[in-house]
Amino acid sequence: MSALSNKQQEIRSAIQSSRAPAVVRAVVDRHLTYLTWPRLHSLHRACREIAEVPGDIVECGVGLGGSGVVLAALSGRPYHGYDVFGMVPPPGPSDSFDAHAHYQQIAGGHVRGPGGDPYFGYRRDLLGTVSRTFADFGLTRVTLHQGRFEDTLRPAGPIAIAHVDCEWHDPVAVALERLEPCLRTGAMAIVDDYFAYAGVRAATDAFLRAHPAFQVVRSPEHVVIRRTA
Repeated sequence: MSALSNKQQEIRSAIQSSRAPAVVRAVVDRHLTYLTWPRLHSLHRACREIAEVPGDIVECGVGLGGSGVVLAALSGRPYHGYDVFGMVPPPGPSDSFDAHAHYQQIAGGHVRGPGGDPYFGYRRDLLGTVSRTFADFGLTRVTLHQGRFEDTLRPAGPIAIAHVDCEWHDPVAVALERLEPCLRTGAMAIVDDYFAYAGVRAATDAFLRAHPAFQVVRSPEHVVIRRTA
């Protein structure tokens, strides 16, 4: 059994031994997410914590749609997903060796998806696949925006939760700055790869220094920040 399959089995075992919502179990069983159980639990928790906060759900970096399904289903709110829905763009000069090395693996066709399935960036018509996934879960208030964040991410209304699931510095920096005006008091931004890539940490830390109204509220494998004022 591959290391990835072992990881997927560990996630499944953790979820089965918990009281995870059925939608979380289904997403893991269908190999729709890379997220570990602590991260999925954190998304579930965030959906409860923003019950009194107005706004939609926004996800920057949709992948196969698994975390988006969880957020949309558990929050009951409109969902907006932003992604190139294809091969991930390369990292930039603000990224460190870790990001560039990982991209070389992706570009070389050596990366696998959840459960050992093909990596989502190698799939044809990923946008269509993700659209069907949301429909299969009965989620209809879903809007998917295809393209780079600098071209597509211009939210107009309030946002209650923003899940920033990107591996490189520049997309995270752009996403946080574009999202900030729409994150009202009590709203949350979850930066998934904060501990995985130096560029993501640098972009997030710079955002927090520039916007002291946001505070880190927890970091179970990823970082959850909340607007406190």
